[in-house]
Amino acid sequence: MEEKIRMTNDRITSLENRVNKLEDQIDITNEKLHNFHDKNSQRHLETTVLVTALKETIKAMENNTKVFSNSMNNIAEELKSSNMNTVKQFEKTNEEFGKVHSDISEIKVQLKSNTESMTIKLEEKKLSNKTLGIILTGVFALFEVFTRVVFPLLIGN
Repeated sequence: MEEKIRMTNDRITSLENRVNKLEDQIDITNEKLHNFHDKNSQRHLETTVLVTALKETIKAMENNTKVFSNSMNNIAEELKSSNMNTVKQFEKTNEEFGKVHSDISEIKVQLKSNTESMTIKLEEKKLSNKTLGIILTGVFALFEVFTRVVFPLLIGN
């Protein structure tokens, strides 16, 4: 009987050891679970803070985008009006250039006819070559004065 008691005691001791091991493992698992919950709640808090910061950043970016868009629209409008003014000035300059060009053409025709008539008159009167050279030089000098002085004044106004 003693033997049975001892065996029973050994079995009880063995079972107690197993229960103690299981309780230790349960305690370790509970600690791990608490640590996991703590980490999870900390991560949740960090995630919430990050999401809030991101939402604020997105709102600021949207506002900045609207301001930038309005600025670009204003610049586009200013460029359109500036281009219209430039086109008007170009058209006016083009018209003035056309007038000056037609005036120059008329003067060339007149100079050519004057030169031809002078040449004919000179040949008729049989003037010396020296006189003819002086007259032609005068005509060309007059033409040069027109092209360098008179026409730039016309174009400038």
